[in-house]
Amino acid sequence: MKFLRLPLALAAVMTLLLVGAPASADGTHTSMDFTCADPSPNTTDTPATNSCTFDFNDSGDFGTTDNDKVDYFEIVLPDGAQINEDNDQGGNGSDGVADPADGDDVGYSTVRTELSYNSCDDNNNDGGTYTTEWDNDWDSYTVPNGWTKVAEYNTIFSVLFFFTRHVPSHVLVNDTTGQYKIVTDLPEADGCAGAHTKFNPLVTYAHADNDSNNTWISKTPTTGDCYTVTITATEVGGTTHTDTDVVDVGGQPGC
Repeated sequence: MKFLRLPLALAAVMTLLLVGAPASADGTHTSMDFTCADPSPNTTDTPATNSCTFDFNDSGDFGTTDNDKVDYFEIVLPDGAQINEDNDQGGNGSDGVADPADGDDVGYSTVRTELSYNSCDDNNNDGGTYTTEWDNDWDSYTVPNGWTKVAEYNTIFSVLFFFTRHVPSHVLVNDTTGQYKIVTDLPEADGCAGAHTKFNPLVTYAHADNDSNNTWISKTPTTGDCYTVTITATEVGGTTHTDTDVVDVGGQPGC
């Protein structure tokens, strides 16, 4: 099947950044066509829905071997953006915000990717849309030095009723700067050599279950500005690819 939808976890997550009118690019786009929309609502210090689209290995620009498949990707959020931390897990300590319930929706992803189980053919190449949930039962994960894991999202990826994968997105906070990033671990073993994978889009909700009566998931920075969002994709063979986009928070001219 040539393409399939997966999510973030936020990825994160997501991850990260709204379904709506995209922000102006900053001109540093590389092979991933990374584009993020402005948060919605676009006001400071406010729970906001976020959305990004991006494309891994379009036209084989990463390569065409098993080592060129994307193992995981991370999205670094703007300085000052906030993520609801899982108080039950300890992590970074209680943030004073009520947690979503285990299994609450925190976003979704629409994903297209080439899968080896279906001989990498073109069936259903429009992909699928998959829900990302708050997960209290964390997967094993080695946290990089200088970061603390504070939450986990789980995207349930299923195809034709029998192919199911749970895709974890690990929410991390920098121990020094307080900046958040979301690392999503893809099921690369199921992908074709040199698989082309497109997220269009990956969405993180403002509130659990996309309901403003519920606790918030992500919040905009407290200061209005033009903020850079960064994505880094790491191939199975260790090669990395980085791309950026700029989002407007608070209605800033010229972003």
